[in-house]
Amino acid sequence: MPLNNPGGGSVLTVHETSVFNGAAPAIWTDLDISAVVGNRVVLALLKAVNNDGVNNLTLKARTNGDVDLFYAGISTWDNYSLGPGRAGLFAVITDVNGIFEWGSGIGATTEIFVEGFTVP
Repeated sequence: MPLNNPGGGSVLTVHETSVFNGAAPAIWTDLDISAVVGNRVVLALLKAVNNDGVNNLTLKARTNGDVDLFYAGISTWDNYSLGPGRAGLFAVITDVNGIFEWGSGIGATTEIFVEGFTVP
């Protein structure tokens, strides 16, 4: 469902489409969401759901090809943390192919949804 910005800017396209369901990768890994957003650069709003019954989901996301390290505190994977059964939103800019990188400190069972996106 596209929402037009009457202020003369971008269009926000709203989805709730699952793009990943499984064990979160322990290292930086590409996630291709081009089936939802197309082969283009977008600012994507995503929802992460921690379906793991025991472990916290610690998550990082960055534009594909970015080499910056996204560390907070003393852990290398505590930038974004969700307890078991919790969900949260995060935003990331994809590359020209609709791909971003993400990872987790542990392989918690995770589902990722594209909630919406806009072309910057």
